[in-house]
This record gives sequence, C-alpha cells and structure tokens, in this order.
Amino acid sequence: DLAAFKGCVPVELFGRMEFPAIGEKPYFFTLNSHSFYLFSLESKAAAPAGPGPTGREEKIPDFTVADEWTSVLSPQNRQQLENLLVEWLHHQRWFGGKARTVTHATVVESMPLPCGLDTACFVLLQVDYLQGDSELYTLPLAFAHGKEADTFRELDPGFILCNLTVQATGLSGVLYGAVASKEFCKLLVDLIAGRRRMRFPTGELEASRTPVFRQVLGEAALPEPIPGKAEQSNSSVIYGDKFILKLFRRLDVGDNPDFEITRFLTAHEFPYAQQVAGALEFCRSNGERITLG
Repeated sequence: DLAAFKGCVPVELFGRMEFPAIGEKPYFFTLNSHSFYLFSLESKAAAPAGPGPTGREEKIPDFTVADEWTSVLSPQNRQQLENLLVEWLHHQRWFGGKARTVTHATVVESMPLPCGLDTACFVLLQVDYLQGDSELYTLPLAFAHGKEADTFRELDPGFILCNLTVQATGLSGVLYGAVASKEFCKLLVDLIAGRRRMRFPTGELEASRTPVFRQVLGEAALPEPIPGKAEQSNSSVIYGDKFILKLFRRLDVGDNPDFEITRFLTAHEFPYAQQVAGALEFCRSNGERITLG
C-alpha cells in the first residue's frame, strides 16, 4: 500500500524509467524469480505551458546579485540560475528536449567576453533528463538596463531569463539571451575576422577563418549584424549580403558533421554548396574540441 505517496512517480534507478504514478489503490508489480527493482519516488513536474521566444505568459522571475551582473555565474548564485534555466529552456524554440523531463541544467563552462562597453558570457550548459542521455547546449548571456531592458520587455520578452538587480551599481535590468544583442553578434564576427584566441581556466575559445572570408568581404567594412528572429534548432545572424553565422545550440564534443562536411567541400571548391568563411570553436584543456558556430 503506497497511498501515502500518492502523486509520486517511481523511477527505476538504473535505467531511469518512469513507472505509472502512485494512486490510492494498491500498487502491483509482476516479477520473475529472484528479480528486484530499485526505485526513487519522485514528484512529477508539470509540463510548462506558454508561447516560445516571441511571447511569454508567466511572470518573469527576479534575481539580485551583490557584485557585477556576471556574478550570476558565481558559485554562490549558480544554483539559483540553473533552477531558472530548467523552466526557461522549454520556451526556446531551439531547445530540443521539450518532450522530455529535465532534471538538472548545469553550467559546465563560462567564458566572459568584452562586448561593447559591457561584458557578455558564452555559457555551455549540460541538460540532464529523467530518461536518456544528457545534452550540451550553448547559451550566450548578456545584461541590459534602462531603455534597452524596456525594449526587451515590450518586444522580445521570450529572450529574457530574469529581471536582474545589481546592488553594487544600483542598476536594474534583464538577463537575456545575447544572440538578441547586435553588440554580441558583431563581436562574434570580429573574433573570426581577427582569428582571435581567448584563454579561460578550462580551455580556449578559438576563432578561425578561411580564404573565403576575404574573398567575400574584400576591402569593405564588416556589415551590421541582424540577429535572426526565426530560431529553429540553431540561431542565425545575418551580416548584410556577406555572411550568415549559424550558432549551433545543441553541441557535440568532437567534429561537428555540418561544419566538417562544408569545410571539406569549401576546401575542394565544390560550387554547389555554401562556403565556409570561418568558425568558432572551444578547445578544452583535455584536447576536446566543440564547434560553436
């Protein structure tokens, strides 16, 4: 009789398989001789509702930090941020795990980048599920305040992760997905144009370019970026009629098939495929490479 645990879901510990939720009636199992199960009784999280990044029905949560805004990623604040991400991810069109139950979202890499007069952070996020393998996602973050924050609240609330108050400066604004920032998008193509490398405690952000970059751009200035609004499984940024940057959202450790194939075709001057002008990769200290875009 498990009626005292009504509403809980037995989750088999080895395979993480969900069994039917416990009700008021006796709970039955059929076992072979000498068989056994080990279960964890877990609360069933309700599936989030509401629109994607073009709209948002629920109240935007509040977050307060003592120091600069990037301290949301500090050890003392990271758990609260990760809890917010579990809910927020389900409202993003590029998130591929909407049909699965997310148990944890863990920041595994954080790379602060100078972005205009402020800082943006390239975050790599590990998402764990009740069933199946975990996945790795890229999540650039930035902070906006004043009129810029008001514009996000009015026109792009789906990009907002939370309202953020920075006590050290007295600023109040929003923490949001940085792909919506023109400054951040300009930074990405500047890194590629300059073949920049940036070192971090756990690895190196490496930007590279191919001869196609100069062939396409010539002597012209880099065009102003237009962040793509129609996000699918990846995010795109358009740079005039010169370049399109595809930011991979779900990441693979090792060679990215999309990047590897198009780079090979570009090197062999195949005329019927898009040409690769450059790339952004994160190289971990253990030698693993992750293609970001």
